[in-house]
Amino acid sequence: MSAHTPGPWRWEPPDPTKEMERDLGGIYAADRRVICSFGNDTTYYPSEGEAPRVDDAHLIAAAPDMFEALTAIMGHFGPGTMDHELFLKGTQALAKARGETIPDFDPEDDHL
Repeated sequence: MSAHTPGPWRWEPPDPTKEMERDLGGIYAADRRVICSFGNDTTYYPSEGEAPRVDDAHLIAAAPDMFEALTAIMGHFGPGTMDHELFLKGTQALAKARGETIPDFDPEDDHL
């Protein structure tokens, strides 16, 4: 089980009604917890004062759903039941999402 904040996550775009500082939007959990705030004109992360691209923000917001789906797919099919390279890509993606060292697999090695 992963320790990330459970989904769904949602992208809230910049708020043009804020007069004092330009809000750059953020990613929020269902309970309104901040996953990633892009800050404002004065304090920002990580985009140096620019709002993220909308497509990137939607991808970030979909991360927990994709993690859950890939975990289920990999658990259902497992090694030997799908294309070997596809299985390796799924294994590497899940390791990366968990902050683990990404296994370096040899695509010619079919013992998995």
